[in-house]
Amino acid sequence: MKRFDETSILFIEDDDADAQSVQQLLCINPKIHLTWVTSLAEGTQHSESSSFDLIITDLGLPDSKDVNVVEVLTRIWPTTPIIVLTGCHMKSLGRFAIHSGAQDYLEKGDLTRSTLAASMSYAMERHSLLQEIKQTCDELSYSNAQLKSAQSRLVQNEKLATIGHLAAGVAHEINNPLSFAKSNLGSLTKYVKNMSTFIDLQSQVVKSATDLEISKHQSNLKIDYILDDCPKLLQETIEGLERIQEIISNLKLFSREEVTKPSPTDINSCLGSTIQVALKNLQDKAEIKYDLAELPPVLCIPQQINQVFMNILLNAAQSIQGYGTITIKTWYDTAVNIRISDSGEGIPTEHLSHIFEPFYTLKQTGEGTGLGLSISHDIIQKHNGTIMVDTTVGLGTQFTITLPVQDS
Repeated sequence: MKRFDETSILFIEDDDADAQSVQQLLCINPKIHLTWVTSLAEGTQHSESSSFDLIITDLGLPDSKDVNVVEVLTRIWPTTPIIVLTGCHMKSLGRFAIHSGAQDYLEKGDLTRSTLAASMSYAMERHSLLQEIKQTCDELSYSNAQLKSAQSRLVQNEKLATIGHLAAGVAHEINNPLSFAKSNLGSLTKYVKNMSTFIDLQSQVVKSATDLEISKHQSNLKIDYILDDCPKLLQETIEGLERIQEIISNLKLFSREEVTKPSPTDINSCLGSTIQVALKNLQDKAEIKYDLAELPPVLCIPQQINQVFMNILLNAAQSIQGYGTITIKTWYDTAVNIRISDSGEGIPTEHLSHIFEPFYTLKQTGEGTGLGLSISHDIIQKHNGTIMVDTTVGLGTQFTITLPVQDS
């Protein structure tokens, strides 16, 4: 029998003859310490007082049968290898026991010193290997979780970097309606003062004044003009404040932490809200042309799709020297398609195969992270879609995105 270094074995067998047979095969090795019990309950009593290197058990015990024996033992001693003993012609039961957590099985009729020694060695080595595999899987699972967390932070940081790039344009977009809303409120304040003065004058002279005197005061205080202009100022103010509310709402939608659950989404609406956030940055560089078709909803995470559109649109604007055009087209065949084209400088052929690689950028230092297109590529792939680029140096670039339509 193979030599084992100080091996402690729990042996569960209720048949005296079978027990004696196994003990005779094992007793030749003085370094094997055998604890023999005749029932599962008696064996489990050693769970706190004893630690075993190996468990050998019969599957037909007086208080438990078949794979239930293995299930109980693996629950109590999850790190201890198990060999099961079966009757003759019961290989299927032995294989079932292995599926339930045992490392090996032996038919009692085939027991010899060599087969038992080989089984013990195999069971302990197999169990050790399984433990190593489990540990490796746990480490990989932890590393994967860490990687996902890092990726999530990276995506969010890229969003914040994009918002930083948009900040000046967004500030301009908010400042315009805010300025005329403030101006209108100033005018309305003066109007209210004049109206108040006119009403006071009316109440003072209404009994003695002539129609001509009242008309004179009405003209001096511009009452007719005020009455005509007030509704316009109020409407402009309301529209300006609504514009600010829309910009802030779109900005919050773009910048917030992503939800992970897909929802049926109108892709044209995603394009619209993204363009509204980046409007100033885009309008300063290009005329925006639209060719939008009616689309079925796409099951997706809209914040992620918005980020893809934002990355491509900003790249398009930055590629244009002077003033150009950005054309956005959508259509539906067997999938939803989005094409964003620009009249920019195009991408040199030697760089084309690298544009979706992380940290690869053609921009000057400090002008970009090199993550925008890489993140966009990953997002579209996770949505089971495709993103393709076609470019001609000096003429421009177009990105075509295809998203499958699923039953929402």
